Amino acid sequence: MSDQQHSSNHPVSSELGAFLRAWRARLNYRRVPGVDGTRRRLKSGLTQQDVADLTGVSKNWYAELEAGRQRRFSSDFLHRLADVLRLDEGERILLFHLALGLHPPGERRDDYRVDPALQSIVDGLEPRPTVIATPWWDVLTANQSAWEWFPWMSEVGSNLIRFVFLDPRGREQLVNWHDDWATTAVGLLHFALVYYDDSEPAHRLKAELLESSPEARELWEDHRALQFPDSRPRRFCLPVHGGEKVEIRLITCQPLMNSQLHLTVHLTDNEPPRLAPS
Repeated sequence: MSDQQHSSNHPVSSELGAFLRAWRARLNYRRVPGVDGTRRRLKSGLTQQDVADLTGVSKNWYAELEAGRQRRFSSDFLHRLADVLRLDEGERILLFHLALGLHPPGERRDDYRVDPALQSIVDGLEPRPTVIATPWWDVLTANQSAWEWFPWMSEVGSNLIRFVFLDPRGREQLVNWHDDWATTAVGLLHFALVYYDDSEPAHRLKAELLESSPEARELWEDHRALQFPDSRPRRFCLPVHGGEKVEIRLITCQPLMNSQLHLTVHLTDNEPPRLAPS
């Protein structure tokens, strides 16, 4: 793996391992896409294996890093590690100084972290499935109902647009696939690529869709752009409902505490969502 082949001449701080252990211990593994949240664990934090899997390195390699014996890594890897551990800007800077002795290179304009206050809002919207995603619809977190409705979201690299076009389950579970879901998904990606034109993940997603999906290529030529999905009724046919069709409305907004994120609530009736009592 290329990230493991970049050598740093800076001695890794002896404190790096302690910070990495603390940062992964504070996360709830049930809230991290790509981690199996169905298995019961003695501790709620991420394991070394979890972090290794999510950052694309081996478990032994990552263990060496926490032990302060690994010096072969790149700044790209450290950015990926910071994203997996959901570090804030100050913690990201600290990570780079502990590992490389320097400030993170380049400006990172966008912030796609989900802080604890926003997670509590998502959890409080139970029992309505609620999801937080990036502008190009990478899944960042969700509440328990969403994990139960959409177990595929817990998989590594889960993305709502990719699910529509490239996952066979999409065509099985999304009723009226072309008109209600596929056209909307392409419109959402069109908007993301215009508004976030420097987003490498969005450009990679576009290339993947246009290469692999004839339907996406055809719809792309319509040049339809949507910032959010509209709230007209749509239907799911999900295993959690025994295969019965369930009508929902998607309500999507941008949280004021981080307007670069998309929060989507799945409503199954005409009542507004209510926060669960604390």
